[in-house]
Amino acid sequence: MAALAVALSMGLYATHCLVPPTPGSVAAAEALNADLGRVIALGLVVAGVVIAAAWAGRRWYIEPPLARAIDPGGAESGTSWVTAFAPIMLPVGLIAMRSFWPGETGVSWATVMAWLGDPNVALLVGALLALGLARGHGLVQLGEWSSEALRSAGAIVLVTGAGGAFWAVLRATPQAEVIGDGLAPMDLGRFNIILPFLVAAGLKTAQGSSTVAIVTTASLMAPLMTVLGLAEPTAVPLPVLALGAGSMTVSHVNDSYFWVITQLSGLTVGPGYRLVTLASGIVGVTGIVVVVLFRFVLG
Repeated sequence: MAALAVALSMGLYATHCLVPPTPGSVAAAEALNADLGRVIALGLVVAGVVIAAAWAGRRWYIEPPLARAIDPGGAESGTSWVTAFAPIMLPVGLIAMRSFWPGETGVSWATVMAWLGDPNVALLVGALLALGLARGHGLVQLGEWSSEALRSAGAIVLVTGAGGAFWAVLRATPQAEVIGDGLAPMDLGRFNIILPFLVAAGLKTAQGSSTVAIVTTASLMAPLMTVLGLAEPTAVPLPVLALGAGSMTVSHVNDSYFWVITQLSGLTVGPGYRLVTLASGIVGVTGIVVVVLFRFVLG
């Protein structure tokens, strides 16, 4: 379970931070005027290398949570796979339909689909569907499942809210000007590619959100691309990947993703640090090493 949790979480982590069309990488590519196709191609290569951090979980054993929570002989054994996946796939389908719905065919339907496809509404619909399906197993089972879900999600919601509040405090400080003034006179030659990584890693570690670290670092780096020698068409995608690698370094208790992994895989904080935080550090550093190599190969 530990190896599976680390492998799955780091695979999701690497592609989220390095490969468009995730919001952070798209915003960074736009801010730095990088070709999105090149970012995707190079990002897939970097992500494919860094997920080798999955080995970090092989020495640990965690009893799978489902083995503790579900009795194979209980009422839930009759649930079909279609029913089980419906609360997950329905919100995804609603959000996708909102993106592709041809609004010109009918204003009323377009309005309804836009409302149902809003992520908050779509997820609420999925949650209500899950409650309705669980109700068929009896009120006692529904109460147990609801309590378990609230215990798992409560810490994640709390940390996410606290992280957002902390980021608001950071935004009220002149950190952008200080970082920009400090980076402008630096000249490390082709190793300038490390600078976006260091800034993104500092922001990630301080406030927890990878997306915020990517977007903020991109806004800081945009006016410095020419000064740092990173404005060539072949080099522009590399700072996007460098700050993406930095945004993975490191995930710990102020990161809601840390709690998603630990809560849903049965890890406590101690093993979470030894597995998730260590693995995120490995994938981040591995990512910037690969990006530096690309910098010397691509010129």
